[in-house]
Amino acid sequence: MKSLIKKIYSNNFLLSLRNTFGIKRNPIYFGNLKNNFYISDNFLWRLDSNYTTKFIFSDLLDLFYKKKNSEISIFFYDKNANFIKKLDLNIEKNYEIIISKRNSFFREFSGYGYFQIFCKILNFKIEENLSNRCYTGFSRNQNNFSFVHGNSYVQANSLNIDDNNEFFDLVKMSLFKNQYYFIQNDFEKYDFVELFYFNPTNKKVSLNINDEVKVDILKHSVYKYAFSNKKIIRFKSNCCFLRPIVFCYKKQFLDVYHA
Repeated sequence: MKSLIKKIYSNNFLLSLRNTFGIKRNPIYFGNLKNNFYISDNFLWRLDSNYTTKFIFSDLLDLFYKKKNSEISIFFYDKNANFIKKLDLNIEKNYEIIISKRNSFFREFSGYGYFQIFCKILNFKIEENLSNRCYTGFSRNQNNFSFVHGNSYVQANSLNIDDNNEFFDLVKMSLFKNQYYFIQNDFEKYDFVELFYFNPTNKKVSLNINDEVKVDILKHSVYKYAFSNKKIIRFKSNCCFLRPIVFCYKKQFLDVYHA
């Protein structure tokens, strides 16, 4: 009986109904994940506008379980969710990657996009799931990096090398565009601002910014909204957990954070 109730409770359509009408909302739901999964965000990379991106992360299996034989893979995509290439790594505890045209691995990259990080290991199982929220830094014109950590769970892959199980759509949807957001900052004091919205789902996300811009973001794609001379930003969506990465510019000053 309990398993039947749980199955009904975790049904995607019923979750959408609950989120639509505010009945025990679940903006993010991990109910189908039992254990031994590695959960990744969609992390932003930028090479447009003379940007360099730095990604700092840790080998969590080494850090917490003293397992040194894990394999880390980073999958890179463009802003339209087209796969570019994969980077495989064997590391010790902490590591950083500089995403720059000066690195031959990234020479064919252009514009901006996102990447995901996953870990695999042989003959080892944990009774929980791991999420490496990591830090991504952005430097423009070779100035100091401004860092932001991951902001939305996107995909879960099994930690087991021999298991290809994957889970998507950890962030849930509403049936209507009735999820309201307000970024708590006064943007009039900046020269200009950029907002990067990530669709964390396999479905189309609808977005309405200040009742001026209406756009549909295709699955796992990135939408950039640039503006100036606006005091506040409100937006609404059918996505139940949609917070953009914010880039604020004031002369030589750059501040990056998630809303």
